[in-house]
Amino acid sequence: MKQLKTEDVVKKFRTMFQICLWSTVGVSLALMMLLLPYLGMAALALPVVGAALFGTVFTKRVKRNTLDTVLFRNMDPEGYLEILYNTDGLSAPAEDGILASLFSGDYPMAIQLCQGELQRKFPFGKKLFCTAVLCRAYFETEDFSNLKTACDSFDAYLRRRIGGSALREKYFIPYYQAYAEKRFADCIDFCTHRQYGCPFEKANGDFHLAAAYYRSGDREKAAKYFASVKNIAPYMQIGRLSRKYLSQMENGLSDPS
Repeated sequence: MKQLKTEDVVKKFRTMFQICLWSTVGVSLALMMLLLPYLGMAALALPVVGAALFGTVFTKRVKRNTLDTVLFRNMDPEGYLEILYNTDGLSAPAEDGILASLFSGDYPMAIQLCQGELQRKFPFGKKLFCTAVLCRAYFETEDFSNLKTACDSFDAYLRRRIGGSALREKYFIPYYQAYAEKRFADCIDFCTHRQYGCPFEKANGDFHLAAAYYRSGDREKAAKYFASVKNIAPYMQIGRLSRKYLSQMENGLSDPS
């Protein structure tokens, strides 16, 4: 699939945003005029309902089909950050900045943003997301102590939510717990039983598998999966880390600096 340049994605987002906005306004006003004789003043609520519908449904859909492709299809987190912070009139959720910071390798910023969000009174879903990002950041920086603490925090939040096992799998929590405890065979087993639906998911899965093989001492398989990540996601931090691991292995050194 052809990748759009960052500026073209922004233009497409603005165009689709305007189309959806004015379509929603037009339909709401038309319905209001049509129903005004029957509903009276109650019909005046229709534009409000239309605005709420636009804010909760259309905006997310437009953003997912335009701006989010820079991060999840092009796998260009720095380009995504440029969009988030340099596009006039764009109000992006905090989660977007967190993911872009994480995937671009700005771990201090990602951790700071997550810790800030965790201090706020958010639903457990957002707390789980932020805690999972902390797990990912500590995993990539090899901070075993904080990784274990973050995993424990995730499970503590999860005990207050029904149906949490799927979320543990989604956010790789069993993998991170095993990695923190240096049970790398369990990490490998976790990764080999997962299915990936797109290149973004495969790159992330292969990086986790490569790291586990590397720590278990199987450098041949580690090199295979690091090479896969390097080729699929060269602009993401996991692509840069993969190149470092491969360089270290080629030079007979232990860990990437």
